[in-house]
Amino acid sequence: MAGVLTGAAVAYARLYYHGPEETESLLSTTEQISYLGILLISAAVGGQFGLMPDILEPAKNGNWRHRKFFHSYTLLAMLAWFTYQTETNPELHDMVQHFFTVAAAGYLSHLLLDSRTPAGLPWI
Repeated sequence: MAGVLTGAAVAYARLYYHGPEETESLLSTTEQISYLGILLISAAVGGQFGLMPDILEPAKNGNWRHRKFFHSYTLLAMLAWFTYQTETNPELHDMVQHFFTVAAAGYLSHLLLDSRTPAGLPWI
C-alpha cells in the first residue's frame, strides 16, 4: 500500500515540479494519456516495486530475518544514486525518467518502512 501511495505522490510531485512544458512532453509521448491516467499508472508501478524487496527475498517459515542485500542500506544508497543519475541525465526520455523515479520511490518506501521495524536493515 505504501508503494501505491508513494508512486502516486511522486508522480504528482514530479509533474507539478517540472511544470507544464515537461508535463506536455510526457503527455504527448503517451499519445495524450490523461493526467489522471499517468497518476494511476504511476501508483500501480510504485505499488509493484514497493513489493519487490519481499518478492526478491521472501520470508520463509515465518522467519522475519530474511533481509539480506535486497533489504540493505547499501542497496538503498545505490538506488538513490541511480535515481539521481537518471533524473539529471538530459539524454534520457522524459517517460524513462518519470517511471524509473516512480519505481525507485516505491522500492525505497518499502526499505524505509522496513528500517523502522525492530529487525531493521542490514548494511550489506
